[in-house]
Amino acid sequence: MKHVLSFVPILLILFNCSAQKNATGQSGISGRVLWLEGNLMPSISDTSYSKRAQGTPKQKTVYIYEATQRHQVVASESGSIYKDISSRLITKTKTDKSGYFKVNLQPGKYSIFIQEDEGLFANIFDGQGIINPVTVEAGKFTDIVIKVNYKAVY
Repeated sequence: MKHVLSFVPILLILFNCSAQKNATGQSGISGRVLWLEGNLMPSISDTSYSKRAQGTPKQKTVYIYEATQRHQVVASESGSIYKDISSRLITKTKTDKSGYFKVNLQPGKYSIFIQEDEGLFANIFDGQGIINPVTVEAGKFTDIVIKVNYKAVY
């Protein structure tokens, strides 16, 4: 019994080191891309509204740029499709059939865009004018959902 009790602190030390390694390990962004289109106005008689309003997972290319402000892009007439982005492209990845993606990134602030036929889509801004901002913290994955809704009506 004495040998078992002396072994417990060693296990606790090893477990603690392992947990710290995971906590400061990989970081990045994970999430899903959902497609929304058509009339999404709620209606009492429309039983399919709830499902349509959630969106449909889509295979898309996700572009991750350094944090990008409005003055660093050329927007289309719709305002949510961008033709030219002058900030630095960090990486791009593709979603799977369920719209899921995961990419390792260094801690920092990024802008996320989705490839569409017309250009790159993004429709969210923060208080500093950064387009579709996502912050990555060390040792963590930031989970996001991107709703591509420029063809939806609310």
